[in-house]
Amino acid sequence: MHIPRIALFKATGKAGRRLAEEALKRGYYVTVIARTEKEFELIHINLKVVAGDVTKKEDIVRHTKGHDIVICAHEPVIEKPNKHVDITHALIEGVKESGIGYLISIGHAFSHPMENTLESYNEWKPIARAQKEALKSFHSNENTNWCYIHSVEPQAEEETGKFQISNDVVFSNSQGQKRVPIKNYASVLFDEIDRVQYELHKYEYAYEMGI
Repeated sequence: MHIPRIALFKATGKAGRRLAEEALKRGYYVTVIARTEKEFELIHINLKVVAGDVTKKEDIVRHTKGHDIVICAHEPVIEKPNKHVDITHALIEGVKESGIGYLISIGHAFSHPMENTLESYNEWKPIARAQKEALKSFHSNENTNWCYIHSVEPQAEEETGKFQISNDVVFSNSQGQKRVPIKNYASVLFDEIDRVQYELHKYEYAYEMGI
């Protein structure tokens, strides 16, 4: 049985650590790429931690070769929302050059403390826009299987005019979209990875043969 090798960027945050723990629990081999090797403290026989920068295509290429799947858990922030778009571009180009067949990106995949007011909604807009731009980048990329998990944009309640955030996230891919509960997104993501193991195996051999 082919066991996927996962290269994981941005694993030092809450989202990334949850993904690393889920992957290791399922028996995958995981390489965490962090700013320093000491930044990620989890120890496991199937885990390796290396130093690298997700904003640099050359680091992405160097640290992802030999893996089956690349996952990045970068949550856009209000102060620098467009950094999420820049990282998405670097990931797409780096993964394409390293010959990896499957790329998964996670944006703001968590519930966010927010008052249900127009002011709070306007504060959230830069993050929503950054995620939309990132999704456009994935849609324009035809050479890699990809998935993008991102939060649902706040919606106005018709009767009150107030705003609310859903407890679901949108799971986007080239085949369409589905909504999953925020608390279950990590397990749903690895269920998806388990489901496509045959495809990952196929892509591994396709690249070796130069197809």
